[in-house]
Amino acid sequence: MIKRYFKKKKKIAPSYPAMDLAVHLGIYEKIMAQNKRVNETLVQQLTSSDTLLSFGVEQNAQIYKLLDQAFNNRQTAAFGTPQWALGQEHIVLGLGQGRTEMLQKLLFLQADAICIEEGFIRSIVPEVFAQRDKSLRAYANPISFRLDAVGPHFWPKPEICIRTFLSTHQFTQEERSLGADIRHLIVKEDISKYNFCVSQTARNLPNVLVIDQAYNDLSVVLQGGEEGIFKQMLISAIESNPGKQIGVKIHPEYKYRKTYLSELTNEFADQITVYADDFDINVLLSGCETIYTYSSTTGLEGLLRKKNVVTFGHPVYAGYGATDDRRIGLSASRNLSVDEIVFALYAQNIIYLSPSTGKRTSATKALEELIWLKKEYNQ
Repeated sequence: MIKRYFKKKKKIAPSYPAMDLAVHLGIYEKIMAQNKRVNETLVQQLTSSDTLLSFGVEQNAQIYKLLDQAFNNRQTAAFGTPQWALGQEHIVLGLGQGRTEMLQKLLFLQADAICIEEGFIRSIVPEVFAQRDKSLRAYANPISFRLDAVGPHFWPKPEICIRTFLSTHQFTQEERSLGADIRHLIVKEDISKYNFCVSQTARNLPNVLVIDQAYNDLSVVLQGGEEGIFKQMLISAIESNPGKQIGVKIHPEYKYRKTYLSELTNEFADQITVYADDFDINVLLSGCETIYTYSSTTGLEGLLRKKNVVTFGHPVYAGYGATDDRRIGLSASRNLSVDEIVFALYAQNIIYLSPSTGKRTSATKALEELIWLKKEYNQ
């Protein structure tokens, strides 16, 4: 039986023409190849300097205001201002998508460019919510950012620094302990990437949970994902788990963006239960045994809760013996504990921001404030 809790609205469906994307990524790789920084101390390097720091976004962008506050010890410049080209370091958001012209200028300047992306714990609501409803702005600001000298975590290239770190780093007991502390706090307080769902109770929770993702998101596109693979993943979950209840969790941004599995729900209506975009993912995670995902952060959140996680893409947490990886050619390069993976992804080169002040703080303090903000939002 299919359960629907959502309404049809006009949705975002970004497209990335193959030629344009290839040219864009080629420029991006050339820029990052100029970067000779030691990634392990990247946060320390950027926060201890007092030279001009340039960001690849305009001055009126909300993300610029956040980053300017995060690096409040430094002078900053926004893209489009005369000072931007003079920056000692240049911060690029993710892959700089939609900003090929900006990347071309960085290449010409032979700039020292660094990638910054949102962390695995983001906010109460997605950014698109605040774009549609300004009263939600305080709940949409990211509380964490990850720095990388090569590129974003979702790009499945071995030279991406966080992937190199996971493949080669010799973890200390102190790092494992910090990973365990973060994991326990996340699980205890039901923290997720987004935290706008009111805690719910439901009977007959699914044994197997299949995770939806946003259509044409670069984290899917760059790993070779498309509609056929998501359909294959859903069929595999059904066929591999006879007699078990199969649940499909719709992506949190479904109301505003086209998603992969929402397009398939009618075809498999008699074999699955669909859980709406705003159904509490933590309730589903607590009740299920196995999670099927392409590359979603939900798979990582399942690992934190000791669930069986089956991956069909190449997420950053796959390939280390903690997941069942179905992608052809992806085999475990080494075995890591969940706490080692948590340290790498939630603590290594991460900047945490206070939701109330926007200033840098520790992971624990940022999460404690987020917990308070979550309770306030869900009252």
